[in-house]
Amino acid sequence: MPTHNLYSSFKELLDEYGEEIRDDLTSSLTETSNDALKNLKNVSPVLTGSYKKGWTKKVEFTRWGSLSVTMYNKTDWQLTHLLNNGHAKRGGGRVPGDGHIDRASEYASDLLVKKVEEKLEK
Repeated sequence: MPTHNLYSSFKELLDEYGEEIRDDLTSSLTETSNDALKNLKNVSPVLTGSYKKGWTKKVEFTRWGSLSVTMYNKTDWQLTHLLNNGHAKRGGGRVPGDGHIDRASEYASDLLVKKVEEKLEK
């Protein structure tokens, strides 16, 4: 019987640790998504301001318990690909893209890794 008690105690400790890790990851992702949204708004091109103000995020929990964050432009979604990657001009030639979405994505990835590492070191 002592083996069973050891097993249940060990399982309980691992379950608690798993919950702590899940909570740390969720809070890191939430903090990162807020910072990334601010960064994306800051690096977005501005003509009238509508495109820059249109960025928003959607946070979803899946049925498997994972967390998903999607950032999208609610007002001028048609422009995201054109402004990020460039496009052809009507009379010929090309307008170069500025890569603002790519830069914001890289910033968010680096920030998330940093935040998760900080929380796991505690």
